[in-house]
Amino acid sequence: MGLRSRLKKMLGREPQTQPEPPPKRVRSKAAYRDRSARPIEHHPETQAAPEPQALPEPATPEPAAPEPAVPDPAASPPVQNDAERQDGVWRVRFVNEDQGLDVTIDCPQDEVILLVAEENGVDLPSSCMGGGCTVCAGRIVEGDVHQDDQYVLMDEDLEQGYRLLCCSSPRSDVTILTHQGDEADGG
Repeated sequence: MGLRSRLKKMLGREPQTQPEPPPKRVRSKAAYRDRSARPIEHHPETQAAPEPQALPEPATPEPAAPEPAVPDPAASPPVQNDAERQDGVWRVRFVNEDQGLDVTIDCPQDEVILLVAEENGVDLPSSCMGGGCTVCAGRIVEGDVHQDDQYVLMDEDLEQGYRLLCCSSPRSDVTILTHQGDEADGG
């Protein structure tokens, strides 16, 4: 008994066969050559783009300002002390020639320098905001700051004027060289 007979007996009917697929159409090389002789149909989306219109004349750029240099402490105005400053707000100047930075902000003496800088749109590097890294380190070029709760700067770093801006407050007008995290590595 063949397979068909067994299937017919099990199913109680004649098994259905699948229709044969249509034969593949094979084109000869001549058919492809003939096809290339047919005219090409152009579609609007493939048409050449219209000629571009003339753009208005660009404004002439203003000459760039020279790069600011790291300030010379001798050339800076004298730092005021607490007796001369009644309102407790100090001028904090951030400088970094490589970053093109020379910005001065007013900072109350009971506020954290980095936070006041951010509030005033000064983009300075920061990470932990708690004195546990040196990402926000700056070097005090002139003036005095009070620093609390830092855990990473060594005595040598402090002697060289490095301070963490995330835990420092001004005690006078101050100039700070920013972006010093790599130099003040805490050890």
